[in-house]
Amino acid sequence: MPATTLHQAVADPRALPRRVAAAWSARPMVGDAAVVVLLLVVLLVSTTPAVVDPGDELAPPVLELGGAWRATGWAWALQLALVLPLLWRRTAPTPAFLVIAAVAFAQWLAGPELYGDLAVLVALYTVVAHEPRRGAVALACGISVLGLVLAGARWATPSDAGPAVAIALGSLLALPVALGLAVRGRRRMLAATRADAARAERTRIAREMHDVVAHNLSVMVALSDGARATLARDPAAASDAIAHVSRTGREALAEMRRLLGILHADDDAAGPLRPQPGLDDLPELVEAVRSAGLGVTLDVDLGPGAPPPAGLALTVHRVVQEALTNVLKHAPAATQAEVRVRRTGGAVDVTVQDDGALATPVPATAGPAGGTADGLGLRGMAERVALHAGTVTAGPSGSGWRVHATLHEHGAGR
Repeated sequence: MPATTLHQAVADPRALPRRVAAAWSARPMVGDAAVVVLLLVVLLVSTTPAVVDPGDELAPPVLELGGAWRATGWAWALQLALVLPLLWRRTAPTPAFLVIAAVAFAQWLAGPELYGDLAVLVALYTVVAHEPRRGAVALACGISVLGLVLAGARWATPSDAGPAVAIALGSLLALPVALGLAVRGRRRMLAATRADAARAERTRIAREMHDVVAHNLSVMVALSDGARATLARDPAAASDAIAHVSRTGREALAEMRRLLGILHADDDAAGPLRPQPGLDDLPELVEAVRSAGLGVTLDVDLGPGAPPPAGLALTVHRVVQEALTNVLKHAPAATQAEVRVRRTGGAVDVTVQDDGALATPVPATAGPAGGTADGLGLRGMAERVALHAGTVTAGPSGSGWRVHATLHEHGAGR
């Protein structure tokens, strides 16, 4: 484990299991070598010294494995042949299992019982847990069952007969299969969770892109129309409008680079990142809309206490942005819009009211956020508010259009 990783793990003990698991997965040969070393240690410990008396008191002692057979060199060679293929158990699970099964069959023909047979169980677990082909998993299980039957026929004694022994041997084989299936299921669950998280992130980025592009393009279109209308009689004002179009376009490009930088965090070409907009950025947003020709008043009253959480502040900003964008897009006759943000208790109320009749129909929404709402903008607004256990309504009000949203500061825990 690298020094930085070890330092981070010590600083946060809860992260140690995750980091060990990540290192285990990233370096399969290293982890499998550790398993091989562990099994070899078990074999050495399980080999107990016993004195064999051939009738000569000066005869040297030999090692006997569990009192069952003499641990000769060729027997140790068999044990090594059983254990060493585990070095490739995760990189090539089925070939490693087949090699171990072939060595185990040679051992069965030769006759001795070996503790190295534990390698068969380890290899079986690995195939069940890591082999993507179900046919290979079924083959490994079938070979293991056949090996268990052959071992019972060769080494079982009359006293071993009976259902208790059969159940014990079956359990010995079922244990690695059950563990492998559990690991396999957990891996699939984690993969599905990561896929869901990736889809949610793509949806969030798409919503952010819509907000950025729709708002800035609406402002640019309004500015361009104004510049064209005033070009003949007031060239200076038209020049200012065109300069503002250029500035708005650059800001939109910078915001898009920031969003794309989330997808390419290691790409230096993504450019410097900037924080997500919040309540402090509302005056800048309002000023951009004013420059497009719509009179906007802003009234923000958050009361005493700490500012709202960053996530809620971003949602308020996006709601105001989408509402003002809709005024520019769908109500060109509007001359005035009012933005009010109020915090009372643990809730923040956002109201955007304009005075223009709609030239383009926009579906009204009402009720809990997340309800039916046509169009990506209104649907995105509803989804954002729903994250804070809030409600949003949008519809005609007087001579214009009104959007109202209520967000709860502790909505995530409700």
